[in-house]
Order: sequence, then structure tokens, then C-alpha cells
Amino acid sequence: MLKPRNPNQQEAQLAHDESSGTAAAGCVVYLAGDQLVACVAASGQEPFGLLGQNVLAEPANLPKGFRFPGQLGSADAFLGEPVMVAHGGGTYDTDYYADNGAITAGDSLYAVTDSGADDGKLINDAGPADRAQGSDGLPKKVATAMSSLSAAEVTAGQPLLIKLEV
Repeated sequence: MLKPRNPNQQEAQLAHDESSGTAAAGCVVYLAGDQLVACVAASGQEPFGLLGQNVLAEPANLPKGFRFPGQLGSADAFLGEPVMVAHGGGTYDTDYYADNGAITAGDSLYAVTDSGADDGKLINDAGPADRAQGSDGLPKKVATAMSSLSAAEVTAGQPLLIKLEV
């Protein structure tokens, strides 16, 4: 989940890279190609922003572009379609972060990489080498926590107010 509170820049001209699979709103994305974004999964992928909507797979055994009535008007996108990407600052609520204990207001948040299920999630630990890096080879700060969550609230997936730094 990614809810804009005071958005600065939101880009809707980029498409989700079909080859990267489905993705959840709030995932840290990088520029994967010409006007393509995908969730970070490796430390060499420089964070560009946060995915603003869920990206779903096309329904199986149905024509491409077919939508069920409940999907019409949905905020979800499908593989290869244009997606909203938040970048350039602003404040957002998100529940897309790694369960790494308590988060304190003022903590720097980085993107998890090279870990499978947590790839693309925010974490309050610059960590060893499994964080998305900037062009300088160091972990790149993606956001700053503006609210605090206890370890129990993190485990429960309570919304976290963040200031976007990318």
C-alpha cells in the first residue's frame, strides 16, 4: 500500500517491465529500461521511486486486456501497462517494509535486495551488501521515517509515514 499524503512528483509515463513479474504498491523501483520500471532485486539497481499501484498478471485463459467487472475502475495495473511512480520527494503512508524490529521517526530507510521475498521493501538498516546502491556503490537512502512503529506494529503491518528521498 502506498497512500500519498503530500506528494511532490508522481510519474505516470513509465510502464512496468513485464519480464520482472507482478509487484505490490510501495515497492522500491529502478529504471529497468527505456521508460520501464521494475522492483529492485539486486544491489546494483539504483532506486528511482516507489510503485504507486499493484501490478497484476493477466487472467489465465482469457484474451489479453480482458477485465472482470470488479476490475474496471480499479487502481491496479497489469504487466506491461503504465504505472504511477512516486519520486522526487513528498510524504506517503506505506505498509511495504521489511519486518526488522521497531522503526523510529528519523530512521533512514533503504531498499532490501538479494533476499527474495523482501526484495523492494523498505528497511531501517543500511545493512551489508544486500541494499540497493547509488552510483557511488553505497546503500542509497530511499526515504526517512516520519513516524515510529513498535516491533509489534511492524509485524502487524501498520502504516508508516515516510518522506521520500528519491
